[in-house]
Amino acid sequence: MARVATSGGRLHLKQRILRIFAEFKQRYGVMKIHHELNLELQPLQLRCSPRRISRLMKELLNKV
Repeated sequence: MARVATSGGRLHLKQRILRIFAEFKQRYGVMKIHHELNLELQPLQLRCSPRRISRLMKELLNKV
């Protein structure tokens, strides 16, 4: 499977992460978002690691 590596792909991932996070009332953590996101990306033959999701969530939520 391919990885999402472009800057456009990064923005698209951030949007998907925010949507999943909001959809589940801001209760989902990295591992649950990873699972949901990979279910969405699987038909596109793409994947994303939990570490990448964690970094993107930190950027999105301004946490250190």
